[in-house]
Amino acid sequence: MIASNKVIQLKSVNKLYKKGNVIALNDVSCEICEGELVGVLGRNGAGKSTMFKIIAGVLSDYSGKCEVFGNQSNRGNANVVSYLPETRGLNGRKDALEHLVDMVSFKGIDRKKSKKNVLFWLEKFNMLDYQNSRIDSLSKGNQQKLQLITSIACNPKILILDEPFSGLDPITVDFFWKILLELKANGTTIIFSTHIFDDKMLECDKFIFIVKGEIKENGTLQQLNEKYPMVLELENDSLAIEMIKNKYGDENVKLANGVLFIYIENESQAREIFDILSDKFSKRFYIRYMSLGEIFRKVNGIKNE
Repeated sequence: MIASNKVIQLKSVNKLYKKGNVIALNDVSCEICEGELVGVLGRNGAGKSTMFKIIAGVLSDYSGKCEVFGNQSNRGNANVVSYLPETRGLNGRKDALEHLVDMVSFKGIDRKKSKKNVLFWLEKFNMLDYQNSRIDSLSKGNQQKLQLITSIACNPKILILDEPFSGLDPITVDFFWKILLELKANGTTIIFSTHIFDDKMLECDKFIFIVKGEIKENGTLQQLNEKYPMVLELENDSLAIEMIKNKYGDENVKLANGVLFIYIENESQAREIFDILSDKFSKRFYIRYMSLGEIFRKVNGIKNE
């Protein structure tokens, strides 16, 4: 069960990049509780990375307030917050073990304990055989694993991951999710961004949608389901597409591969559509909640194609 104590609080946070006069964050406020797994979703340049950097204490030139465990995010939180930026940083000339121990001990953990932690995670990631290999000789997937190890081997209370699944094959993505859920089960608060909206995202406790520097949605999947329309998927040889578009709006109707997707407010509207059909036999006729990808499109104002 998720604890109710708030470990991260952003209050009216604003960030302006003077170069180019870019407003990266505009009056951003949100709270994240201990042990939560939070997905932060937004298009490229929406402000996700900027928000992460502020929480991690990497950026201090902003207005508003960001508190982590009650402290300003850039003060005294280096040992409890671990941040994996989207732009990775590995020293390819070093051996894997040496580099990892350097990175973990940089967090203030003595080298003996750092090495013990690193070896534990190398074994967990099935990478002990690579501990003495130069990093630049490893595959991209294995380098990504090393990046994640640098973030978790210091046993952080808060883990911030910017696009951790980018460029990974499905097997490695599944493995990363397994690790994240184990960390969550042990009480780690995890915040991450991604453009991969698969079923594993349903493990998140809540979602934050950022559009052009502003939080447009912030809630649990149940709260999102209650707010956004349901989807009727219809496959029928007697589809009266134009009639349905005229009745429910062109923006709420999409045809793809012979299947009509219709955004509806309630089940009674599905019945109305069924009554329109001249042929009552349908190959497909069922109602579901919108997927995260569909909500993402709605929040960002992307029209059906």
